[in-house]
Amino acid sequence: MARKHSFIKLKDSEFEELTTLVNVGTHPSREIRRARILLLNHQGYTSDQVVDILRCSKLTFYNIVNKYKEEGFDNAIIDKPRSGRPPVYSGKERAKVTALACSDAPKGYAKWSVRLLAHKAVELDYVNNGAICPATIHRILKKTT
Repeated sequence: MARKHSFIKLKDSEFEELTTLVNVGTHPSREIRRARILLLNHQGYTSDQVVDILRCSKLTFYNIVNKYKEEGFDNAIIDKPRSGRPPVYSGKERAKVTALACSDAPKGYAKWSVRLLAHKAVELDYVNNGAICPATIHRILKKTT
């Protein structure tokens, strides 16, 4: 059995904000697609027409429209933050490693290597868990100039 077409009615302020989001500036493509789905549905396009125009799935269409109806305008457009994995090393630990890399190399070495930095960071107890991988040192230093 086919779903019944239900159209949303955007407030004037929401319509203006969506139109601006689609036409002005740079925004993530997911937000633009969601905004277009809501705009087209508001303008009276059916789910089949929106899916054909935007080349998205019907599930995407129904998820966005239902999210707008249930959770409101902002939650339908913008993703909620995701928890993700917390950083293993704190900002202070990363700063200590960076400062160590900026210091003079030990006697007998022309410059710091990531392996040497890893050993020295463990020796100086800069890291909580007592070990750090040279690849992690590389990633920490890559984020600095």
